[in-house]
Amino acid sequence: MGGPMEEKTDAKIDSRTEDAIAKAPMKRILVAYGSKRGSTAEIAERIAQILRRKGAEVDVFPAGQVRSVSKYDLVIIGSAVYIGLWRREVVTFMRRYQEELGALPLWIFSSGPTEPGDPLEAIGTWRYPRAVAPFFDRHPPADSTCFGGSIDPRKSSYFEKNMIRRARVPVGDYRDWDAIDAWAERIPVTTV
Repeated sequence: MGGPMEEKTDAKIDSRTEDAIAKAPMKRILVAYGSKRGSTAEIAERIAQILRRKGAEVDVFPAGQVRSVSKYDLVIIGSAVYIGLWRREVVTFMRRYQEELGALPLWIFSSGPTEPGDPLEAIGTWRYPRAVAPFFDRHPPADSTCFGGSIDPRKSSYFEKNMIRRARVPVGDYRDWDAIDAWAERIPVTTV
């Protein structure tokens, strides 16, 4: 046992499987996001770019502009995080489409910690805001992560600049594009 015949059989199975995957229909993917100053929108666009390069058909919309999720096979939801809260339009989107979203594979990302180091360490055990945690308890996502965020005082209001200064929030771009790319590469794009 373990001779040349078994190796050829395994090779045929592998090549048939690879052929089936190569011919499999690609998923239609929605990336719905909430962004205040554009940093999270840029992450959403980057994820979509990678998925398109892999062959998927991807739509990217601010969550408040989504009119239906029925034509999608997979949904990615992303939001900027401020004081542990997602953008209101993302929470509204999830409430509006909760029944349909509950039947779809979901990939979730948050963007927010603005400090050096691992953003997952920065947020500790926090994964979602309280407003949507019950939904994810019933419908766990395929994956959930947090990416570093970006604060550009030039894009901030006078009030926000004062808050940033008083709270001593680190200013800068803490997005790790390699980590974002690696996460997007893990998202399946075929229906097989």
